[in-house]
Amino acid sequence: MVDKIRKLVLISIVLIIMFLFVGNAYPQIELTLSPLTIERNLKPGSKTRYEVFLMNESDKELKINCKPIDVYQNEMTGQFLPNIMGDKNVIFSCTEWITSKTENIVIEPKSSFLFEGEIIVPKAVAPGSYSSMILFTIEREENERPDVEGASTSAYIPIDYYTGSVVFVQIYPR
Repeated sequence: MVDKIRKLVLISIVLIIMFLFVGNAYPQIELTLSPLTIERNLKPGSKTRYEVFLMNESDKELKINCKPIDVYQNEMTGQFLPNIMGDKNVIFSCTEWITSKTENIVIEPKSSFLFEGEIIVPKAVAPGSYSSMILFTIEREENERPDVEGASTSAYIPIDYYTGSVVFVQIYPR
C-alpha cells in the first residue's frame, strides 16, 4: 500500500513538472494546409491541375518556400516522408512532373493562400504507382526567436518545420 502511494505521488510530481515546463516547449503550428494528399488517376501524356489551401494561423507574416520533393516510405510506419537529405532509396517518383505557379509565397497574418499547379505526365511513362510531395517550408530569420510571454524558461531551440501534401499518381495504360 505504501509503495502504491509513493508511486502515485511520484507520478503526480512528474505530471506537475510536465505541465509547468514542457507546455511551452511544443512548437506553435503556424501553417495549416488542405488537402494532405493529392490523388490522381492519369494516362501517359495527360495533365491535371491541383490546388492546396494554405492558412497562416499566426499573428505574423509567413514567407514560405514551395517545391516538389521526392518521398520515401518509412518501413515501420508506412508513412510517406520527404527525402530532404536526398539519402533515401526513392523509386517511382513523379517529382519531375509537378509544376507550380510560384515557388515563394507570402501569407499575411490570419490569411490564406490558394497554391496552384499542374501534374504533367510524360508520354513514355510506364503504367504504375508514382509518388512525390509538395513541400512547404517556412523561412526563418537567423536571429528569430519566438515571443512567448510567461514562458518558464529562457531556453530556445530552433525547430525546422516541414509540412506538405503527398502526391499519388496512378498511371493506367493508354
